[in-house]
Amino acid sequence: MAILYSLSRKTSMGETRLYFASVRSTGTVSADELCQRIALRCGLRRPVLKAALVAFSEAMESELSMGNIVDLGEIGRFQVSCSSSGVEREEEFVSSKHMKEAKILFRPGRGLKGMLKCLEYKRVSVR
Repeated sequence: MAILYSLSRKTSMGETRLYFASVRSTGTVSADELCQRIALRCGLRRPVLKAALVAFSEAMESELSMGNIVDLGEIGRFQVSCSSSGVEREEEFVSSKHMKEAKILFRPGRGLKGMLKCLEYKRVSVR
């Protein structure tokens, strides 16, 4: 299966209008659907996988909220990141005032990076 994309014209570098590719999603896979597919591959029952997925999500939230990096091996690593506005003197810094909203960073592991190297692309018309 190929990654679908379409072209759209956008302004770039001043007034030059160039065509750029935009990926077009083919759909969304739910947690239930993933559990069903995994169950077929490994022999575990779907309710067990679903319970494990819920527990995994809760454990991941807990670890990230404590500032830990969650390393999922071939899948990748998750980490909380944040930044702040600057102040002139250290004693002026107030976290509730100067910290910006935190984000979760994802860095793909070897498995996902390998998948990216093998992708094929197919152009589709704009919807």
